[in-house]
Amino acid sequence: MNYEAFYQEYIEIEKINKDNIKNFNRFQKSLSKHIGQGEIKLVGQDIENIKVTNQIIENTTTQLEALMGTFKSQEYIESGEWADQMLDYGKLERIDIQGSFPIYEMFPFKVRIDSENQDIYIDRKKASYLRPSFFINQVKIMQEKLNKASFNALRFASELATCYDRMIIINGKKTGTDIYLLDLYALLVPMGRFKTDYNKQSFAFDIARLRRAGEITLKDGRKVQLGSSRNEKKAIRVLNDEGIEEFFSTIMFIK
Repeated sequence: MNYEAFYQEYIEIEKINKDNIKNFNRFQKSLSKHIGQGEIKLVGQDIENIKVTNQIIENTTTQLEALMGTFKSQEYIESGEWADQMLDYGKLERIDIQGSFPIYEMFPFKVRIDSENQDIYIDRKKASYLRPSFFINQVKIMQEKLNKASFNALRFASELATCYDRMIIINGKKTGTDIYLLDLYALLVPMGRFKTDYNKQSFAFDIARLRRAGEITLKDGRKVQLGSSRNEKKAIRVLNDEGIEEFFSTIMFIK
C-alpha cells in the first residue's frame, strides 16, 4: 500500500466530519438561543437539523472505521513497502541512508524495524511512525538539532589525547603511533551502562565534528591526525560537510 494514498482518503473523511461538527455546534447554539428566548416554534427545526447532522457524522465515522480496517500495519512493514517508501522519502530529503531491511543507518542514528510488533526504533528510542514521510521528517529534525548543538572541538580532542596517551603506555608504544579510535572509545566509555547515553554512533558523530573543525592544536602543541587502516572492522564511518562518507580507523597526536 501507499501510505500517502491511504492518508488522503482519511483527509477527505476528516473534512466531512469537521464541517459537520461545525454545523452541529451551530445548530446546537441555535437551539439554545431559541429555547432561551422562548421561540418554541423554531426549536423543532433545530432538533431536526441536529438529527441530520448527527447521522452524517455517524456515517462518516463508519467510513473511517472501514478505512482503518483496510490498513494492515504488520503486512505493510513485513512486505518491505514501508521501508521502500521510507527510502524514497529519504532520497527526496537528501538523507544519507545505509543498510538494508530491517537495520539502517541514518548518520549518526541507527534505525531498526521491528515488524513483529510494528515498531520503529531510532537508536533505542521507539518512534513508531508508520507514515514514512513523517518518519523521515523526524529524522531530519533530529539530525539538524544535533548539527546545531554546541561542540567544543578542543575539549573533545584533549579528552581523546588523554586516552591516547594512556593507550600508548598500556601498549608500550612510542608517542606518535597510530591508535585505533575504537580503542579510545573503550577507554572513554568503559562501562556498558554508559554506552546507552554515548554509543559508538554518538562517538562517530563527534569524530565527524572534530574533522569539520579543521586543524586543532592542543595546549602542549600537538595536533590531531586522523587516519585509516586495512582493518575494516575498526573503521568508523562519518559524513563530511558535503554529506560524503569518509572512513577513519586511527588517530595520532603529533607536534
